[in-house]
Amino acid sequence: MTTKKIWIVFTDIFQNTILHPQYFTFKATNKGVEAAKRHASGVLVDVGCGRMPYRGQIEPLVKKYIAIDSPQTSKLYRGKWKPDYFADATRLPIMTGSVDTVLLFQVLEYLENPDAALSEIHRILRKNGKLLISVPFMYPIHDVPYDLARYTDAMLTKMMKKNGFTIIEFTSEGTFLEFWGQSLNVFLMKRIKDVLKSKKNILTLFYLFFLIMLSVLVIVPINLFTYLIGNIGSISPKYPNYFPLDYIIVLRKSGSNKKV
Repeated sequence: MTTKKIWIVFTDIFQNTILHPQYFTFKATNKGVEAAKRHASGVLVDVGCGRMPYRGQIEPLVKKYIAIDSPQTSKLYRGKWKPDYFADATRLPIMTGSVDTVLLFQVLEYLENPDAALSEIHRILRKNGKLLISVPFMYPIHDVPYDLARYTDAMLTKMMKKNGFTIIEFTSEGTFLEFWGQSLNVFLMKRIKDVLKSKKNILTLFYLFFLIMLSVLVIVPINLFTYLIGNIGSISPKYPNYFPLDYIIVLRKSGSNKKV
């Protein structure tokens, strides 16, 4: 079994526990899944579906689940479900006004032309159809060279209104401590991956052993500490979130498509 397959199995089992280095990212993105379970209906299109880790939770709630992935990046995310279509997000093989719900989870940062993609989603949605978006903000560069952008809440708001959507819900997930702790965790995992891919010698093997031991000693205590502090902090007054890990947006189709 390859390192990637081992990582996928580990993630499937432990992603919602403090044993996983990306625990707080999954905690944030799971809020998007919960929003989808509240709002999804009818014919649903999952744009940039990847491995579809949440399909099992959402598909029973809709009439039809259509999965679409990019022909470029789909090879990075292979799971038990295969996409129904491979297509660019700016040219979806779906009839105009035939869809009730669209999911765009952890996809917006990959798009070269997000306005064109949002306009295309607007096209396929029925009147008052809903778009649900989950998009990272404070997260390391990943899936090089496909990871292209990060958007603030102000920019996301402008993009959605420009492309004919009304915002129903807009929330930021994650805190500074979660951002800090997860950044250290992900750094350790990425550096271990880099060392595993590099040429091996005595120095790199020693470095690899050091990183693995450090990860064992650091990841779970950091996650546990951050989780406990976060629960204590939840009773404090609410202040602006300057370090969000993720944005969750629920939108309704309104107006006409904009030229982009």
